[in-house]
Order: sequence, then structure tokens, then C-alpha cells
Amino acid sequence: MENKPTIKVMFAGSIDDGKSTLIGRLLCAHKKVKDDILESIARDSKHYNGATGAFNWALVADGLKSEREQGITIDVAHIYTETDNAYLHILDCPGHVEYTSNMAVATSMADVAVLLIDASKGPTEQTLRHLSIMRMLQVPWIILALNKCDLIGWDNAKAQEIVNTIDQWNTMLAGLTNEKATFRGVQLSATEGKGLEKLERFLYEAIQDIQEKQQSQHESPLLVINGGITFTGEKRLYRATALTDAPLLDQTWQNMRTGTTFKIKEALTQIDDPELPGKLNLPKNEYVISLDTEVDMQKGDILAVPGKWESSDSGTAARLYWLAKKEFCLGKKNYILKGLGSTEDNHCAIDSLEYVEEINDKTLAQYESSGVLKQYQTGAVHLSTESPLQIICPYGPYNRRLGNYLVIDPDTNETVGFTMITGEN
Repeated sequence: MENKPTIKVMFAGSIDDGKSTLIGRLLCAHKKVKDDILESIARDSKHYNGATGAFNWALVADGLKSEREQGITIDVAHIYTETDNAYLHILDCPGHVEYTSNMAVATSMADVAVLLIDASKGPTEQTLRHLSIMRMLQVPWIILALNKCDLIGWDNAKAQEIVNTIDQWNTMLAGLTNEKATFRGVQLSATEGKGLEKLERFLYEAIQDIQEKQQSQHESPLLVINGGITFTGEKRLYRATALTDAPLLDQTWQNMRTGTTFKIKEALTQIDDPELPGKLNLPKNEYVISLDTEVDMQKGDILAVPGKWESSDSGTAARLYWLAKKEFCLGKKNYILKGLGSTEDNHCAIDSLEYVEEINDKTLAQYESSGVLKQYQTGAVHLSTESPLQIICPYGPYNRRLGNYLVIDPDTNETVGFTMITGEN
């Protein structure tokens, strides 16, 4: 496997804005789809498109049969491809408001967000909701793909007005994180295949920027223990995720929770398949590691090169974005936090709710807290957790996965919100 970084690119927008169609076009433009698959899609297109039989580009990206039948993306479809300088993990996110929580989960992983808008309809409340989630979860790059410009006759003035509106919203929402994402806008028509070259240039620019940021962290690598601990004979194995592409061997590591130092003896990218003969390939940047000595290690532990990062378990001020229809009431219930740097079932209490923010008439409004958060509102909260959260400083958009946590209802196991640790006490 070539030594190229993996960049996660999410595609999001309102329902029928053309996400899957655009992804299908991009994949086919780079000849990443086999001929037999294209032939199968051509046959399916006659079934789904009736008499016209026009090639359905969306079927290239749609990964679930139920998505095709309903005509909407109901879950995040994961697609893997590559360019000359990076492996791409594409996340095709659901657009319907009922599946906003699915989109939020994808956002927490993304390096680049492509936000689609139907040029004939303009931005909607869901557009601003998606953008606010992207900003709160600190996606460093946002590319506005103004799709279906053929339906407005390629009216540049109208298109630029929409682009300017989204850029203004992006600036307004910077208050959620005190940072403004890099923003680009492009006019296109996925159906006609026009405007894709400029989108690809912006994606290349984003990939180059993120790759440079990741390379600057090669001397400061981070590993998170994220899986069960197993034994093979006398050897103890740990499942770990690398947050940078730095080499793992031949250097000293430190457990940020305990302060213990050690070296990684092995970093395996394949493990025995429990159901089939042979080996199972692990996802990019995931490893099974063994150490040169026995140490105290548990799920959620962060491993770093000594002296490169600082760790704190006291930064429990956070922003809470509420996704559930049933409103949040302060002091009524405890929840489970799930994410990197947290134990598997880390129960938390939300001790205070200082103020509330919500999208109101396409603006971000702030209110005094009454102890209640309604669906799609954001609150400034203070958390107390059963097990300390390991917060890595300095905290920013390129190691932000260590500060983003899903909020799980322990009774239903449903994702009811997500929280971003602000790093404040």
C-alpha cells in the first residue's frame, strides 16, 4: 500500500439536492467504477427512471437497496477511492431532517465537507442546520457545491448571491468555535456534468492543506486505544487508532493517563478473521499493537510522544447540540459519552446549562437558559463524567476528534445529541 494519507470527505445537503448524483459523477470521471458495475447501473436506470432510461448517476454511490426504493439516503454510505496524492473516504450523508443525527456522526469524522444546495430552491433551514453542525464540530474545510445551476439558466448573479449568503452564515457561525472554516464555492450541474473541474480543484486544495497539517504533526503522533485487549499466547494485544500518519515503531510513547513510557514492538494491519480462513485487513490508520513491556492500559487511553502534547482531565465545559425530539431537561437524566479518549461506557451528568442557541429565521439567536434544550438547539454546558475525559492540548480542528463525543440515551441506546469539549474549566 502506498504511503498516502486518508482524507475523509463528507457530502451533505437537503433532500434531493443531488449528493449521490454528484458523487457518482466524480467517481466515474476518475474511472473508479468497473465496467460491469456501470453496465448493471445502466440496466437499473431503466427500471428506476421509467421510459427515459437516462443513466442514474446516483446509483453509483447508493450503497443500500432500501435507499434506492425510498429515493432518499437513509444512512451514511461509505465509499472508498483514491487520487494521486491521497486515499479518499467519502461519506454520503442523509439529507432528510429525520436523519440529521446520522449526518452529525459523519461530520464528527470528516476532514472536508461538501455542502450541496439546489440553486433553484436556494438555502433552507436544513442547510443552515447542516452548516451549524459542521462548524460546531470544527470541520476545517467547507466547499459549497451550488448544484442544478442549469435550472436557473446559469444565472451568475443569482448563484453568487447564494454563495455570499452561505459565506456570511459561515462567518456568523464561527462564534460556535471561535474559528472560521476555510470556505470555497462552486457553481455546477451534476446531472449535466458541468462545473466538476472547479470542484475537483477545490478538493485538491483542501487535500493538500490537510496533508500539510497532518505532516506537521508527524513529530507529534497520537494513538487512541479503542478496542478490547486480547491475548495471543503470552503476548498482550491492543486495538488502536492513529490520528496522524506518523511511524509508530522506533520511538518512545507515553500513556497520557498514567505517565508510563514504553515502545511499540509490533503494529499489525491484519488480524485473523474469526469466521473465515486467512487474514482480515484493518481500516486505514487502525492497528493491533503489542508493547515491549507490560503496562496499565484501558480503552480510551491516549498514547503520545513524551513532551509533544499536554493532557488534561479537567476540561469539562462543552457545547451540547441536542438531536432528539424529546427535549433535554437539566438534572433529569444521566447519559453515556462515546468517542475517542473516553472509556466504552462513560456515564456523564450535565450539571449546568448556561445559555441556549438556535437557528431562528435563518439567524443564530441566543437565549437565557431555562434548563431545557429543544431539538436542534445548542447549549453551553458543564459535564461531570464517571471516568475522566483525556483532553489533548493544544486543541484544534486537526486533532478535534479527541473532543467530540456522541451523547447516548442509556435506556434506548439512541444518539440524542453530541457534545464538543471547549477545553475550558
